[in-house]
Amino acid sequence: MESITLRGNVEIKAASKGPPRVEIRAYGGDVMPIAGFGDVAIDLAGLKLPASIPLLADHDSSLRGVIGAGRPRVENGMLMVSGTLAPSSDAAKQIIELAKTVEFQASVGVASLARSSTKSATVNGRTISRPVPFSLVSKSSLREVSIVALGADPSTAVEIAAAKRAAMPNTITDEPNETAGAADEQIAAAHAFAHDAERIAGVRKIVTAYRSENPADGANDRLDAIEAKALSEQWDLNRVGLEALRASRPNVALGRPCGTRASRGGGEWPSDRSILEASICLTGGLSEDFLAKQCRYGDRVIDAASGSQNPFRGATIHTIFSAVIEAAGRRSASGMSRSALFREAVEANNFIRAAGFSSFSVPGILSNVANKYLLDTFMAEENAWRFVASRRPVNDFKEVTSYRLTGDMEFEELAPGGEIEHATVDEESFTNQAKSYARMFALPMQAMVNDDLSAFIAIPRKIGRGASLKLNSVFWTEFLADHSTFFPTDGSKDNYISGATAGVATDSRMNIDGLSHAISEFRRKTDADGKPLALRPTVLLVPPELEGLALALNMAVTVNTGGSSTEARVANGNPYVGQYPPVVSSYLTSSAEWYMFANPAQLSAIEVAFLNGQETPTIESSDTDFNTLGAQFRGHFHFGVNKQDYRAALKSKGAA
Repeated sequence: MESITLRGNVEIKAASKGPPRVEIRAYGGDVMPIAGFGDVAIDLAGLKLPASIPLLADHDSSLRGVIGAGRPRVENGMLMVSGTLAPSSDAAKQIIELAKTVEFQASVGVASLARSSTKSATVNGRTISRPVPFSLVSKSSLREVSIVALGADPSTAVEIAAAKRAAMPNTITDEPNETAGAADEQIAAAHAFAHDAERIAGVRKIVTAYRSENPADGANDRLDAIEAKALSEQWDLNRVGLEALRASRPNVALGRPCGTRASRGGGEWPSDRSILEASICLTGGLSEDFLAKQCRYGDRVIDAASGSQNPFRGATIHTIFSAVIEAAGRRSASGMSRSALFREAVEANNFIRAAGFSSFSVPGILSNVANKYLLDTFMAEENAWRFVASRRPVNDFKEVTSYRLTGDMEFEELAPGGEIEHATVDEESFTNQAKSYARMFALPMQAMVNDDLSAFIAIPRKIGRGASLKLNSVFWTEFLADHSTFFPTDGSKDNYISGATAGVATDSRMNIDGLSHAISEFRRKTDADGKPLALRPTVLLVPPELEGLALALNMAVTVNTGGSSTEARVANGNPYVGQYPPVVSSYLTSSAEWYMFANPAQLSAIEVAFLNGQETPTIESSDTDFNTLGAQFRGHFHFGVNKQDYRAALKSKGAA
């Protein structure tokens, strides 16, 4: 699926009542030069239009970027969008204010589902004829509509000049300025043509550089195919250079790697790099299921890597060397000594870096593979915190504050006059802040020369365990700190119970009476205004010493009542069977105390903030010292932990 971006005119109209209206003429129905596609005409009869589409600010698809909504339509052979802006949105407020003096444009994304080349077509109520072929998009779908500011780059400067021809005061008439619109299209067309011509020239320059007067094994024919495919599929110049480099070598087949079996589901074959990385992961003992679910390798990559004829099967560090040497177009690595292979890989790696194809480098592939082993180890460590804590993404390392409104919000009966009384509103605040944790490590040159894959695998596994240990240490240190304030024993916060008398409602030990006591106390919790929270505990947290008792309470269908001389029948069914599978943490310091928590998504007692929502550590590589020190890596993790609402948790002493 291809994505075509159309530039259109925007009119913001002030309304006497209600929010401001927006009118967008996205496409005039004729041939338009589109950057990266050449001359394009879109058959509006084949354009799928949603009933309503969000209006975004500068392509920001997050909630803060939504500034309104619009209804697309086809009118007189043109694509139009009419909508309204939401004054409650900060971004919309800025646009509404700036529209008094600034002209805006629209960026409309259309997904091309089917297109062909033609010189003539009857579409959009007109017959379009051109002396040279143009692309006719016969089937497409409207993806998004954004209102964008005019930038300072050359293309934007031209667009500003064009837009200034059409006055855009705060109140605009419904009559479009056709003259200005035509000028806009001509200027945009000229810029798009220049951009496309520059890209085409770049493709041809790269391909020409790899042509040979005495081509080996049809290399020039392969380069011709590369050029045609690059132009038709809009390849970026980096990909053109790498594919041309491969095609110029003898015995290189286009398409999927030689000898690999057909993939499930058809479609484009995965890259050599993905197959190589997955192959090394399989060699090191990671499962196909883990690579598919946790590492998000697709079926095609897994099929290729696990195939019996995979050329990378059993891949090691030296397999990476050979692949990088081949990608650089250097001599075959077959028969080289280990030290010679390393030297050749260093030179090939430097060549690839200089050519701008740094994604296919020795440290780059090693760091990607290292992240898979790191993730495997990190996920295998204790993760009880995930069941107890809420999680939130943060954008930076500043302290963030979240607020929860409180106050008497209960509805009151209306007085005879119908006057509604105002509620009193207050707020509670909770803070958190992400911090950075990191380690450097290196894969020595000796290990790489010796092809010691196990030495390499051991490094990210240690980093993964180290990251998990740090997260657990920070989390449980924060959780266990200052319990006298968070879980006061005087009952002032109704989240602490004690007692050890069997068969009474004050038992706090890990037994059926203690569990019943904790659940009833939890359900009795009230909010800041004394109203019932009506929360149900969902998480039972215990130390290792209580794991057996907690498991028994969760699994037992019946409970022994202890017997009695009376002949009265006593119910002995376990009312909590299967409801509270215990979460066990080795970081809890008391062997008797245990806890219950509300669902963290509803109300959280403790929160973990992750920078940009990245909940696992990351390994990155640097190949600046690859030729002397081997490969340098750094593992980093950015998170913060802080307690939140005491009402979301209850602590049981487990003793008198």
